Amino acid sequence: MFEGIPFSISLDQAGRFLVKSHQLPEAPLLYLEDYLQAVNRYKNAGSASDPLFSLYQPPLLSHAGHRALHHRLKRRFERARIPASATIGMSRHCQCHCLHCSASYHMASAREDLTTDQMVQAFRESVDAGVTTLILVGGEPLIRRDLEKILEKTRTDRASVIAFSNGELLTEKRASSLRAAGLLGIFISLDSPEEKEHNELRGRPGLFEKAMRAIAAGRSAGLMMGISSYLTDERVQAGYVEKFMDLAAETKAMEVTFFDAIATGRLKDGRHTFLSDSVRLDLHERVRRFQRDPLSPAISAQSTLTSRRGSAFCFAGNTQFYLSSNGAFCPCDFTPLHAGYFPEFSIAALWKKLVSHPCYRKRSRVCRMQDPGFRRAFIDTIPHDAVLPYPLSP
Repeated sequence: MFEGIPFSISLDQAGRFLVKSHQLPEAPLLYLEDYLQAVNRYKNAGSASDPLFSLYQPPLLSHAGHRALHHRLKRRFERARIPASATIGMSRHCQCHCLHCSASYHMASAREDLTTDQMVQAFRESVDAGVTTLILVGGEPLIRRDLEKILEKTRTDRASVIAFSNGELLTEKRASSLRAAGLLGIFISLDSPEEKEHNELRGRPGLFEKAMRAIAAGRSAGLMMGISSYLTDERVQAGYVEKFMDLAAETKAMEVTFFDAIATGRLKDGRHTFLSDSVRLDLHERVRRFQRDPLSPAISAQSTLTSRRGSAFCFAGNTQFYLSSNGAFCPCDFTPLHAGYFPEFSIAALWKKLVSHPCYRKRSRVCRMQDPGFRRAFIDTIPHDAVLPYPLSP
């Protein structure tokens, strides 16, 4: 329906997004207008002429942003299965030993990391499949000495690229080279807003101070910098949301993102860490308060999206996939299941296989890895001595 139908996105005098098209049918046009009205309420961390509201989305006035909106229409009105984001593990190596690490089984794999050329091909195939945001994770992605080379070889205006990092290797020189290679921004992962606790939880003395320096170095180089962490009932009740938001304001980070603590990886037996319904309600109110504050950094929380009280759905196998550093193709980086390996199969073939699976043919309202029914059927049935990620059963 939408192939070749032009529409344009612009800003009015107040800096609000407007959509214009003489050819879009009424329903898609109204859908875009409603979506942009919602976006207009977000905090702009970019400039007046080039707004950016979240590192998870490409700037809407860019070609990648326009492409993302086009794909949004195709998903909504044509039921097209097009991935929006690809989370890609760049290395199975890391300096830290985090108690909650979700990538521990990928890092323990005997399979070698993809080569430079294989990573370049994976990036290109992911964008060709429809991806408009590439999210680089680890291990620690900055450990890869060929990271800039990969970014330069795959640089495109069809997608933006961000990364998650512990910050230890993000010096001023490295930040400048990454920005020059095309990286848009980096979330610095913090387990605590307190220096001593963060270093202990990461098993890495001195890491907090290096993370603070990394945020400053990234900002100086022109990278959009954010902070990421995770939440449990105890952490919400102890005020970690407010403490991290204060830290973001202090360091001038543009966005803080909070993941739910997921029972996977080193935390695989930690179902007690799942957020309770009462705390989710509390968390949603805290997030709304910061969203209404015009002086606050942007905030995104998984619980406000992928829970029964959330406003979205589970992204895994719907608009997102995860490719491990050794090529395992998984629904997301928290799900210890794979649909096959790249480059044995193309990204397009692996995506088609994943979204054809009975569990992923339709989207789930809640995070599947926090859904008891999904865990009983697909996670609890994994043999205790199995190598992870485990093949996704029919």
